[in-house]
Amino acid sequence: MHSIQDDLALMVTAAKAAGEIALKFQTEGFERLEDKSSGDPFLTEADLAIDKTLREGLRAARPDYGWLSEETESDSSYLSAKRSFVVDPIDGTREFVERTGEFAISIGLIEDGKPVAGVIYNPMKPHLISGCVGEGVFVNGEKTTPSQPVSLDVADIIVSRSETRRGQWQPYEGVMTTRDVGSVAYKLGLVAASLADATASVQGKSYWDVCAGHALCLAAGKTFTDLSGKDVVYNTADVRINGLVAAPHTLHIRLLQALKG
Repeated sequence: MHSIQDDLALMVTAAKAAGEIALKFQTEGFERLEDKSSGDPFLTEADLAIDKTLREGLRAARPDYGWLSEETESDSSYLSAKRSFVVDPIDGTREFVERTGEFAISIGLIEDGKPVAGVIYNPMKPHLISGCVGEGVFVNGEKTTPSQPVSLDVADIIVSRSETRRGQWQPYEGVMTTRDVGSVAYKLGLVAASLADATASVQGKSYWDVCAGHALCLAAGKTFTDLSGKDVVYNTADVRINGLVAAPHTLHIRLLQALKG
């Protein structure tokens, strides 16, 4: 079995290669292939090209690892493999299509269903956020410094732009101040890297949306749960979770309480 640090180095290399593909499509244009029925608005040729590059690179290097990706036909190997990659080739496809600069390539690693390492790469910023449990979190190769505790009323809480558009954060006005950032994976990376205090989603998410960010939050000593406050494991057939809250522990408790009303 490879060390998790070796796996993380492989994931960083794969993310960089994927980032080059994403930048090429952002510069030269891309074909939008279809509307998705899952709630995500777009599928592009860039999603499929990046998925292919990640799948071929990671699985060739680790053929005994399982695989779960948003853009790969159903593969149950992640249910039984000791370690598995959980991948979203482009998290925030709407942002990718609209060229807001707020999409991310997300690569998570699970061991026995638990997240142990993650890489989230936004090549537009550029922010390459990487880390594994026990080793901390790095941004563009530099180790991050943990954020100082803050209260809920002054915390920098980043949320989904689409959730804000739908009015789903209106009930919490006056309790907390939020700002919109695209891509749930990117938001989780920013929280893990202490570039924001907290993030939450009141909408359901899939494993590939959150696995890498969950691992990074754990690497940073922060707390990640679903919206009911339960831990998330990634080796179940149902890949959906009912929202999320990620923040330093004390802030997580207060944010979760506020969202539960």
